[in-house]
Amino acid sequence: QLFLKIEFSAPKLLLGNNLDEVEETDFKNIVEILRKGVQAMGVDLWSEELENAQVLSFHPSKNIVLSKGYTADFVIKELYKANVNKTFDLNKADFRNNGQSLQVYTNSHSFVVYDKINDLEKPAKRAVDKEQTKQQRSLFELIKKEKKGLEVIRFEVRLSSKRKMAYVLRDIGYTDKSPIFKEIFFKDICKALVQKYWDDYFGKSLFLFS
Repeated sequence: QLFLKIEFSAPKLLLGNNLDEVEETDFKNIVEILRKGVQAMGVDLWSEELENAQVLSFHPSKNIVLSKGYTADFVIKELYKANVNKTFDLNKADFRNNGQSLQVYTNSHSFVVYDKINDLEKPAKRAVDKEQTKQQRSLFELIKKEKKGLEVIRFEVRLSSKRKMAYVLRDIGYTDKSPIFKEIFFKDICKALVQKYWDDYFGKSLFLFS
């Protein structure tokens, strides 16, 4: 029996960047791009095989445009005051790039908050997003010229362990121990996961930000 492991970013696959976001209606297009991609590498798959593929890791996220003069750096520095090292099963928190990213993590999962616009211009060694596309870099140039002052903060949950992923999904009311691709490509699931991590790590410290 042969196994094929595919790792990809849905927004980058469809849109060429992950500043823009995908919708539930994009699912069929993403599956077709994946099918053609693996076919070009000599592997023929039915669309149904991709739709029903087991998910080994999952990174739901949300980009939020800030307004009223708030900057991503300011928000991240304020969140760092929550002292997330003392919560739950985290074993490390990193405050990087002079306050442009905050990462709290263990080997099985992490929650990353970072300045999405500034991250677009960083080399891979310093960037939170290690796989910047050409389209993302050109997008950064466009933003500098036409949307000066745009501030976007990104919240990203990284479930890198299948066991941890199943546990967290059950915690938000998803009961299947082995989720498949077509069953997690839903806004409500992604939103619930990001909201859960926000509540778990920062919800009890909101008095700091009054």
